[in-house]
Amino acid sequence: MCTTCGVSRVSLLREFCNKTGVQITLKDYKFSLTAPLNEGDLACIVPVVKHTDFKPLEASGLYELAQVQLQSGNIEVALDYLSGAVQLFAQVFGPQHVNIANCYKVIA
Repeated sequence: MCTTCGVSRVSLLREFCNKTGVQITLKDYKFSLTAPLNEGDLACIVPVVKHTDFKPLEASGLYELAQVQLQSGNIEVALDYLSGAVQLFAQVFGPQHVNIANCYKVIA
């Protein structure tokens, strides 16, 4: 038991590993020692990323240009911009993404 916070040291270690992506070997750690962990206990490190907000500038710019052209009444030019935006979004995100769906919604 950790005397300063009243939490089990095993629980603290488990929470630390879950939050940071550190994986350690399964064994009975002696927390009474000054160094209960050593380098050999580290199994691997897994990146912990739940979401990243990435916006491809070229594709987003083409989409915005298409919106401007549509408001100006230049449908053919807007369709060219939208098809370019779809291609760039597909290269970055793959075929199923909300930005591609938005482009197709405007095209329809």
